[in-house]
Amino acid sequence: YGTLRWNDGTIYKGQFYNNQINGYAIINYPGNKIYQGEVNEGKLDGFGEFLWPKGKKYCGYYKNDKKDGFGIFFWDIQNIKYFDEKLPVFKNIKVYIGFWNEGYMNGVGLKINDGVKKYGLWKNGKKMMWIDSVENAKKYFKNHQKKYLKIMLGNQKDLLNLLIKSYKDEFENYYEI
Repeated sequence: YGTLRWNDGTIYKGQFYNNQINGYAIINYPGNKIYQGEVNEGKLDGFGEFLWPKGKKYCGYYKNDKKDGFGIFFWDIQNIKYFDEKLPVFKNIKVYIGFWNEGYMNGVGLKINDGVKKYGLWKNGKKMMWIDSVENAKKYFKNHQKKYLKIMLGNQKDLLNLLIKSYKDEFENYYEI
């Protein structure tokens, strides 16, 4: 475990293996951006959480410094409201829950905008089409993605319970992935 500081102001606090940045880390980037999660050979790789100063947040998987695999992106995490601290509300919030490839929304996804849930199909960050029902959304999941069905097709309370969780084990154990 150790700390590295770069000339640009980036500070790495985390694990090393064979003199390489490997394992779990917290990285503070210039502009108050923070990453907390897994790194491999100096790159974001594995499960992690990235927070931008204006409330944007990504929680999910990375590969070679890019969002890749299943993840959740908030455009403004600060707008989440709660009733009784148990049932959060998606009012005035924009969220994408779904699959990513090389940093872009890619594949099946659920977009929530001001409480309205819509399933869609994305390719390289662009929406290709809206999917009209949960049943039709299920058809677009590839075999290795089906373990995420419960997360994406669950009720609002389940989704927000997931979004509150920050660590890989809680994320995976909660949804039995």
